[in-house]
Amino acid sequence: MPMSASEGTGGPARQGAIGVYGQRFTPFPPPGERPSGARRSTPSTPVSGSLSLGLSQPAGGSRATSRHPSNQSIASPYADEYTPPDGSPLFAASSIEHAFAVALENLVNIGNTFHLSNESRKLLSDFQRADAETRSLMLFGLQLAGIEQFGRVEKKLSAVQTSITRVEKNTRAAWKLNDAQMKVVKRLVWHWLTSAIAQYGKPVTTSIMAWIAKHPERLQLEDYKDDTIKQQTVYGFVNSSQNSIKSNVRKMVFLSVENKLPVSRFSGGLQDKHLEGRATEAERRANLAQHALMRKIALPLYKKKKANGNATKGADTGFWGALNTELKRLKKLHGNGERKSDAWIEWANKIITEDEERYPDSMVGIFDEGDATDDDEEDLRPPGSFLFDETDQEGANAGTSSETTSASAGATEVAAVTAA
Repeated sequence: MPMSASEGTGGPARQGAIGVYGQRFTPFPPPGERPSGARRSTPSTPVSGSLSLGLSQPAGGSRATSRHPSNQSIASPYADEYTPPDGSPLFAASSIEHAFAVALENLVNIGNTFHLSNESRKLLSDFQRADAETRSLMLFGLQLAGIEQFGRVEKKLSAVQTSITRVEKNTRAAWKLNDAQMKVVKRLVWHWLTSAIAQYGKPVTTSIMAWIAKHPERLQLEDYKDDTIKQQTVYGFVNSSQNSIKSNVRKMVFLSVENKLPVSRFSGGLQDKHLEGRATEAERRANLAQHALMRKIALPLYKKKKANGNATKGADTGFWGALNTELKRLKKLHGNGERKSDAWIEWANKIITEDEERYPDSMVGIFDEGDATDDDEEDLRPPGSFLFDETDQEGANAGTSSETTSASAGATEVAAVTAA
């Protein structure tokens, strides 16, 4: 049985949704375009960077009433453009057509606002046309997809973290002091060996390690206290630096004796070049007395080596051992107080006078520190640069006490490292 015109096209209502333009609406026409013959029911709302969606509402009522029109008359914006071919009432087709156009415009606005891809716009259109049950399933499926994607990302992040941890471990194991940090450590060693300290050797290393632990930022070692690899590396470099610099100091002392250089000039040159911080006159005189003691210990050893044909090079002369022994004797004799005490001041004046009488100013010789060192290293300290300031007296005044002042302060922090 042949279908009527109304049945073939789905009736007037279906004609209004489908047959007005001869085909279904293209879900998302390009921005700014609309189907031929269509006319906006309301002015288009500009899409800005905000989340204002600019959604249109069907004329004459809500979306619900537009989709399911009642018997009330609804003015059609297309009344002058279209008349149903079967002569059915105009409002039925035009109201459905109008609701569809509004829904289409809203979908376009949402897609543009959120910069959705074509695939996402298609999903949005499907979601808009779906019933309530289908929409719930779509939302739940989207949630499951998000959970699965998050799990994949989490696994990848875990693998990346494992790789980073491995790299950090290998980096720490191979960590070394850079050139600038090594120079700062050498400056610290020179400062302690130039100062009037109680003992040489391990106490010097312990004192320097304690100072670094207290001021790690001065070597850009902010995590020093929590990193045993760095502590062990610094400890080894302090020890090796002290051994080489002690050798240079001993040669300088022997050379000053050989050239009969006045102690004031010898000591003044050492202090001006290697003391970190601005020492007081009392501190400089204590250091001067220490240097006079070094020369007193060196004189018989120098004569012995000279008799053997080598005054400055070769095997251990026993200089540092003899110096430590004499310092221990003086400690018992004058007590453990600061070198500012009367007993220590009296001793300092006496030994300085003895040296000045032995090598008076009239016997000025030629002395160049570089002649006594193993290398031709440039000055470690930039002009006007000091590692110690007025608030850092335990480092700057390392020589004013018969005990190295900062040694005990950091002993607990470096015990594990020094024991190794």
